[in-house]
Amino acid sequence: MSASTLALKPVILTHGNWIAWDRYLQARCGVLGVWDCISLAWTQPPTAGSTPTAAERAEQREWTKAQGQAKGAILESVNEANTSLINGQDAATAYATLKKQHNVQDSTHQYSLFQNLALTAQKPKESLTEYLGRQETALKKFKDSLPT
Repeated sequence: MSASTLALKPVILTHGNWIAWDRYLQARCGVLGVWDCISLAWTQPPTAGSTPTAAERAEQREWTKAQGQAKGAILESVNEANTSLINGQDAATAYATLKKQHNVQDSTHQYSLFQNLALTAQKPKESLTEYLGRQETALKKFKDSLPT
């Protein structure tokens, strides 16, 4: 399968699927090469003076294009309520707003995730690899819910 035929399965951000959506967005922005706009590793280039040089204009155009792609990746994967929540924000601010809204780390949620982990049992005719994969997923969800 060629790289041009690979496609990510879209994940729409809703209540309770922050982790899956976050992974999708990182993968989508990684494919586009614009994750740095969201992670703040790439900030808007400063202009030194009122007349920017050709190199500064080119860098600004590249950054603006990447911002548009990153914000587009966010907007294509959120519902209408979340769209109105982040309206008018740049990609990094929109991501931070959505994270604050959806990455809930309360004790009830953590307990529920811990129960899911504790109750993970191997199903009949399930391979050990599949079982350990499910267990690892449950553990990651629980660990991601803990405060950092």
